[in-house]
Amino acid sequence: MKFRHVLLRALGGVGAAIGLGSIGGCAYLYASSYRYNRLEDGFEVDAPLLERPPSREDQISKLKSGEHYDVLVIGGNALGSGVALDCALRGLKVALVEDDDFASSSTSPSSFGIGGGFQYIRRAYRNADPTQISSLVSWIHEKHLMTKQAPHLAEVMPVAVPCYSFREVVGNWFKDTAVDSIATSMRSSIGSSRFVSASEIQRMFPTFARKTSRGKTLRGSILREEVVPDEARFVSSLALTAALHGATVANHVEVKQLILGKYGEPSCELQRDGRPPLIYRLGAYAEQ
Repeated sequence: MKFRHVLLRALGGVGAAIGLGSIGGCAYLYASSYRYNRLEDGFEVDAPLLERPPSREDQISKLKSGEHYDVLVIGGNALGSGVALDCALRGLKVALVEDDDFASSSTSPSSFGIGGGFQYIRRAYRNADPTQISSLVSWIHEKHLMTKQAPHLAEVMPVAVPCYSFREVVGNWFKDTAVDSIATSMRSSIGSSRFVSASEIQRMFPTFARKTSRGKTLRGSILREEVVPDEARFVSSLALTAALHGATVANHVEVKQLILGKYGEPSCELQRDGRPPLIYRLGAYAEQ
């Protein structure tokens, strides 16, 4: 029975290796044809670039002037600031408002590491979902762009994944090797992962438990590199860049309500710094 158990585990490991190898091969072929310059895909910058961002008084004056806006972005986190910048680059008239400081809400408490790529490998294998490969390639591309285009806003930080069984060592090693191969084919600047022995990883991270509560012994660790942006500077840079391209950007401005006019045209009531509310008109499809 013991021999049968070992044989089944070995066959399972071989099957997993073949599956991950197939996924890695498909992802490698997809990544080889991936283009870093996404502007070639039809996206053209259609917005003038100002010499310096407008002052806060100028931004508030724009909101009070009753101008029409195509897009209203509520929330100055990483996603909201990125959406505002993308809309501004496409020539849309966009307003970005935040009721507190930029990056103070959902972005600030999060770890904000550009991670998740290894989840795509796991989903592609477990669910036999090849669409996860494109998400994996986009994730690698995003990390590469961050370190190349904005190295002052991000830090490459080592991350250790402890392994308490040989199965975890083999599984994590296959996943990291597949990701490293794809990153190499894309000429990514992120360093490759490597296996670290149990004694060495405990010297690097003394808080790692030698044994788990279930009695499993530390077998080693996979050491990989992750890109961790400075969330406050990153989001502020996005908002300032959006303002440089013509977006109206203001923080400490709260959206009180959306008001529909006689013909269904939406307007927005804003409250800023405890002062009387101001109302301005939005684009025809803003309610959608």
